[in-house]
Amino acid sequence: MQLNIENINRVIEAIKADGKAFKMLNFVQSESASAVKDNYGNPRQWDCGTAMCIAGWANLIRLEDAGNKPKLNTGGSDPYHNEFARQFANEDRAAHWLGFDGSYEARPLFYMSYNCWDGQHERNQFDALPDDVRSKAGIYVLEHLRDTGAIDWPAAIEKAQQS
Repeated sequence: MQLNIENINRVIEAIKADGKAFKMLNFVQSESASAVKDNYGNPRQWDCGTAMCIAGWANLIRLEDAGNKPKLNTGGSDPYHNEFARQFANEDRAAHWLGFDGSYEARPLFYMSYNCWDGQHERNQFDALPDDVRSKAGIYVLEHLRDTGAIDWPAAIEKAQQS
């Protein structure tokens, strides 16, 4: 594993810019509108209003780098009906973009567990935390990963709750 520090920092900056748009249960979820600027200098504000997990943010930035201007207008509440939105829900591409050798290696970061179903309860509890605690924990877990190569959600959440 050769972590991509620049890309990890870009996800950190996106979460810092709009913590309300950071939730861990789904890659993309219709919950809040984001005021983060895209690569074109425009606000990332989708018609459906979205929040994204770490893999979702990584995929959004990766897709923008490839020249795709995201617009998640599904005409409904489920962004997975949109072909472009399905690009967000690609853990393998997000994992490689962040410098992991594959998606299995990144699962503790993306799912708070090696098994996406095992971590579902933790992600539900995490998403119920206040916006500022969620965003700080996401930032802390990514900074710890960047600085040590290790993923430690419990320590990141505890640090966020104490700050």
